[in-house]
Amino acid sequence: MASDLQALIGEVAKRHNVRLGVDDPILVTITLNEAILARHLEQVRAVVEQAQNQTAAATAQQVAAIKEMGARLVTNAGGYVAEQVKEAGAAVKADLVAAIRAETARAQVAATAARRAQRVATWSIGAAVLLGAGVVAVGRLM
Repeated sequence: MASDLQALIGEVAKRHNVRLGVDDPILVTITLNEAILARHLEQVRAVVEQAQNQTAAATAQQVAAIKEMGARLVTNAGGYVAEQVKEAGAAVKADLVAAIRAETARAQVAATAARRAQRVATWSIGAAVLLGAGVVAVGRLM
Protein backbone atom coordinates (compact mmCIF):
# COMPACT_ATOMS: atom_id res chain seq x y z
CA MET A 1 0.00 0.00 0.00
CA ALA A 2 2.84 2.39 0.84
CA SER A 3 4.43 1.89 -2.58
CA ASP A 4 1.03 2.47 -4.23
CA LEU A 5 0.66 5.66 -2.22
CA GLN A 6 4.11 6.84 -3.22
CA ALA A 7 3.32 6.02 -6.84
CA LEU A 8 0.12 8.10 -6.65
CA ILE A 9 1.96 11.01 -5.03
CA GLY A 10 4.62 10.78 -7.74
CA GLU A 11 2.01 10.70 -10.52
CA VAL A 12 0.24 13.79 -9.13
CA ALA A 13 3.56 15.60 -8.85
CA LYS A 14 4.54 14.61 -12.38
CA ARG A 15 1.23 15.54 -14.01
CA HIS A 16 0.24 18.57 -11.99
CA ASN A 17 3.48 19.80 -10.44
CA VAL A 18 1.83 19.48 -7.03
CA ARG A 19 3.50 17.64 -4.17
CA LEU A 20 1.11 15.79 -1.87
CA GLY A 21 2.12 14.71 1.60
CA VAL A 22 1.27 11.25 2.89
CA ASP A 23 -1.15 12.89 5.33
CA ASP A 24 -2.87 15.01 2.66
CA PRO A 25 -6.69 15.01 3.09
CA ILE A 26 -7.22 13.93 -0.52
CA LEU A 27 -5.19 10.77 0.14
CA VAL A 28 -7.14 10.20 3.34
CA THR A 29 -10.35 10.47 1.31
CA ILE A 30 -9.05 8.00 -1.26
CA THR A 31 -8.10 5.58 1.50
CA LEU A 32 -11.57 5.91 3.03
CA ASN A 33 -13.17 5.28 -0.36
CA GLU A 34 -11.01 2.20 -0.88
CA ALA A 35 -11.99 0.88 2.56
CA ILE A 36 -15.68 1.44 1.86
CA LEU A 37 -15.42 -0.24 -1.53
CA ALA A 38 -13.53 -3.18 -0.03
CA ARG A 39 -16.25 -3.61 2.59
CA HIS A 40 -18.98 -3.52 -0.04
CA LEU A 41 -17.12 -6.01 -2.21
CA GLU A 42 -16.70 -8.33 0.77
CA GLN A 43 -20.44 -8.11 1.42
CA VAL A 44 -21.13 -8.96 -2.22
CA ARG A 45 -18.73 -11.89 -2.04
CA ALA A 46 -20.49 -13.13 1.10
CA VAL A 47 -23.89 -12.89 -0.59
CA VAL A 48 -22.64 -14.73 -3.66
CA GLU A 49 -20.99 -17.40 -1.51
CA GLN A 50 -24.18 -17.81 0.51
CA ALA A 51 -26.17 -18.13 -2.71
CA GLN A 52 -23.75 -20.78 -3.96
CA ASN A 53 -23.97 -22.68 -0.68
CA GLN A 54 -27.76 -22.54 -0.72
CA THR A 55 -27.82 -23.73 -4.31
CA ALA A 56 -25.48 -26.62 -3.49
CA ALA A 57 -27.55 -27.58 -0.45
CA ALA A 58 -30.79 -27.43 -2.44
CA THR A 59 -29.24 -29.53 -5.18
CA ALA A 60 -28.04 -32.13 -2.67
CA GLN A 61 -31.51 -32.29 -1.14
CA GLN A 62 -33.07 -32.72 -4.55
CA VAL A 63 -30.60 -35.47 -5.45
CA ALA A 64 -31.35 -37.27 -2.19
CA ALA A 65 -35.09 -36.92 -2.81
CA ILE A 66 -34.72 -38.25 -6.34
CA LYS A 67 -32.69 -41.24 -5.11
CA GLU A 68 -35.33 -42.04 -2.54
CA MET A 69 -38.08 -41.77 -5.13
CA GLY A 70 -36.10 -43.98 -7.48
CA ALA A 71 -35.83 -46.72 -4.85
CA ARG A 72 -39.60 -46.62 -4.27
CA LEU A 73 -40.35 -46.58 -7.95
CA VAL A 74 -38.30 -49.69 -8.61
CA THR A 75 -40.57 -51.67 -6.28
CA ASN A 76 -43.82 -50.46 -7.86
CA ALA A 77 -45.48 -51.77 -10.99
CA GLY A 78 -45.73 -50.40 -14.55
CA GLY A 79 -48.31 -47.64 -14.91
CA TYR A 80 -48.11 -46.44 -11.33
CA VAL A 81 -44.34 -46.22 -11.60
CA ALA A 82 -44.49 -44.30 -14.87
CA GLU A 83 -46.97 -41.80 -13.47
CA GLN A 84 -44.97 -41.28 -10.29
CA VAL A 85 -41.77 -40.70 -12.27
CA LYS A 86 -43.51 -38.06 -14.36
CA GLU A 87 -44.85 -36.23 -11.32
CA ALA A 88 -41.60 -36.45 -9.40
CA GLY A 89 -39.59 -35.26 -12.38
CA ALA A 90 -41.90 -32.28 -12.89
CA ALA A 91 -41.77 -31.37 -9.19
CA VAL A 92 -38.00 -31.67 -9.04
CA LYS A 93 -37.63 -29.67 -12.21
CA ALA A 94 -39.95 -26.96 -10.90
CA ASP A 95 -38.11 -26.86 -7.56
CA LEU A 96 -34.74 -26.68 -9.26
CA VAL A 97 -35.90 -24.02 -11.71
CA ALA A 98 -37.39 -22.01 -8.84
CA ALA A 99 -34.23 -22.41 -6.76
CA ILE A 100 -31.99 -21.42 -9.68
CA ARG A 101 -34.17 -18.39 -10.47
CA ALA A 102 -34.13 -17.30 -6.84
CA GLU A 103 -30.35 -17.68 -6.58
CA THR A 104 -29.87 -15.90 -9.90
CA ALA A 105 -32.03 -13.03 -8.70
CA ARG A 106 -30.02 -12.79 -5.48
CA ALA A 107 -26.76 -12.84 -7.42
CA GLN A 108 -28.07 -10.13 -9.75
CA VAL A 109 -29.06 -7.98 -6.78
CA ALA A 110 -25.60 -8.50 -5.31
CA ALA A 111 -23.94 -7.65 -8.61
CA THR A 112 -26.08 -4.52 -8.93
CA ALA A 113 -25.11 -3.50 -5.41
CA ALA A 114 -21.44 -4.07 -6.25
CA ARG A 115 -21.71 -1.98 -9.40
CA ARG A 116 -23.50 0.74 -7.46
CA ALA A 117 -20.81 0.68 -4.77
CA GLN A 118 -18.11 0.86 -7.42
CA ARG A 119 -19.83 3.86 -9.06
CA VAL A 120 -20.16 5.58 -5.70
CA ALA A 121 -16.51 4.98 -4.95
CA THR A 122 -15.49 6.22 -8.39
CA TRP A 123 -17.61 9.36 -8.08
CA SER A 124 -16.32 9.92 -4.57
CA ILE A 125 -12.74 9.71 -5.75
CA GLY A 126 -13.54 12.06 -8.62
CA ALA A 127 -15.24 14.52 -6.29
CA ALA A 128 -12.34 14.30 -3.89
CA VAL A 129 -9.87 14.95 -6.69
CA LEU A 130 -11.91 17.93 -7.93
CA LEU A 131 -12.23 19.27 -4.40
CA GLY A 132 -8.52 18.87 -3.90
CA ALA A 133 -7.83 20.64 -7.19
CA GLY A 134 -10.17 23.44 -6.13
CA VAL A 135 -8.40 23.78 -2.80
CA VAL A 136 -5.04 23.88 -4.56
CA ALA A 137 -6.35 26.48 -7.03
CA VAL A 138 -7.77 28.64 -4.26
CA GLY A 139 -4.50 28.29 -2.40
CA ARG A 140 -2.59 29.50 -5.43
CA LEU A 141 -4.90 32.50 -5.80
CA MET A 142 -4.27 33.56 -2.23
